[in-house]
Amino acid sequence: MYKDKKVESPAWKSLLLGNVKVLVAVVFVVFGLYKIVTHHQKQFRDPEFEVDDESIHTHGYAESEDAESSDESADFIRRQTICNPRQILCERRRDTLFDGLHRTDAQDLIHRVMSKREFSCKNVKQYGSFPGTAGGHSVCLEKAFLPKKDDCLIYSFGIHNDFSFEDAMNDEFGCEIHMFDPSMNKPDFQYRPNMFFHDAGIWGDNFDNDSGWKLRRLSTIIQMLGHQNRVIDVMKLDADGAEWPLLRDMALDASPLEKVKQLILKAHSPRRKPKKQTMKMTDYSQVFRAVSMLKRLGYRNYHHRDVDTSASCCKWWADLVPADIHKGEEAICCYELFLVNMNFL
Repeated sequence: MYKDKKVESPAWKSLLLGNVKVLVAVVFVVFGLYKIVTHHQKQFRDPEFEVDDESIHTHGYAESEDAESSDESADFIRRQTICNPRQILCERRRDTLFDGLHRTDAQDLIHRVMSKREFSCKNVKQYGSFPGTAGGHSVCLEKAFLPKKDDCLIYSFGIHNDFSFEDAMNDEFGCEIHMFDPSMNKPDFQYRPNMFFHDAGIWGDNFDNDSGWKLRRLSTIIQMLGHQNRVIDVMKLDADGAEWPLLRDMALDASPLEKVKQLILKAHSPRRKPKKQTMKMTDYSQVFRAVSMLKRLGYRNYHHRDVDTSASCCKWWADLVPADIHKGEEAICCYELFLVNMNFL
């Protein structure tokens, strides 16, 4: 009765088949447009955003080649730290935070994060050589950050044969002071009562470089000196580029910096001028993220200065921020930041 009856396809099946064909066609069109767009992006992409395979050197603590480097910044560094920790710069990948920026935007961002005053210290005094020289440094003397007389601790990285800052701090506060500079080629010795020189330098890893300089992590130095349970009242860091691997290390474990009340940071351009190197977009990215990590830890800038723009800094280090960005007469190659740790308030 039913076997000779012809069964016709429902109308909805025909409609579905037609829609599938249309969908497939749309997918092919979209994929084709995507290939065209990405092809043009590759042709016209700003070369400053590209991965750079140029070797990076520093005349300071590291004579190593090449170089990877805030809640978000710290997480980013944790994910991206894949290079040899003995290198000064490691970041070779494009950074989504900076991908949409023009070069001048990145430079302006760096100048803002370096120079913006975030805390008003009402009592600031300079110790050491006269203002504007390498030896003199500012210290905030507000109660929360004031070194306690005869019961204070100072770490000073980068002496360059100028002890004037350390002498002045010892004269006024009687602090225990530890000074580090392997480039001076002097053995460990006691400089004055309560003042000790160490033939070692700061880095983000423990090793001896090609010049025989002993470079150590901050946590290693603290443990070596038995200061695990002490607060560092002032830490001065003028280490010729070693600040970047140090801060990269701090992004992985910031506990040593949490016990520092005041930080004097000389931030060098991570590129070398004698080698005709210039700042790349990935360099700006890692500098920004490293300084932002300090802000995340609670450090606030109460003062800054552009360091001897035409003298030793710009002689050795590439232009970090050009003159037209900071409305000055010359490019800035190094910044000196004076920061207080707000967690001590």
